[in-house]
Amino acid sequence: MGTGRPVSLVAAVAFSLAGAAAAVAVAVSGEAGPPAAAQPAVSRPAGSAPSSSPAARWVGIALELLARGRTEAALAPLEQARQADPENLEASVLLASARLALQEPERALAALPGGSRASLSSQEEALVQTLRGMAHQRLGQAEAAVGAYRRAVEADGRTALAWVGLGQLARQAAADPAGPANQWGWP
Repeated sequence: MGTGRPVSLVAAVAFSLAGAAAAVAVAVSGEAGPPAAAQPAVSRPAGSAPSSSPAARWVGIALELLARGRTEAALAPLEQARQADPENLEASVLLASARLALQEPERALAALPGGSRASLSSQEEALVQTLRGMAHQRLGQAEAAVGAYRRAVEADGRTALAWVGLGQLARQAAADPAGPANQWGWP
């Protein structure tokens, strides 16, 4: 799955990272939802042809809705895409990102593929683990968030959002002397 992906995965990753950045920023503040401006318009690059699979068609509909800032409306087509192809990483990543943007971290976790899949590229694994870390962080599950962020960094050390999440959790741990900072290996 790491090679030969449809061009639309680039759009999915772009939306996911933009939504994830907003989610990380909101995670600590507790504000309800990221600003609408945090969700960029995404589209297929010029000249790229959409796949004709049912899952790809549902993802295409969802991308159009997301491009219009209609995150909640994109949920149904993303769920349809996952029903059509449960292994569709693009649908899973977009669904998890949308759930995070809608302040639904439990449902974001449920949308992500379980465990580590050998068929994922290092960047894809880093993206999945970063989203998993963000959801755990939103749920107040610091240990699980740290583990996911560390797996993201191990998969791809350039994963800025995972580093941001680790930094936020380290800062929180340092502010709480009775907290679990030592078990994470932080002074």
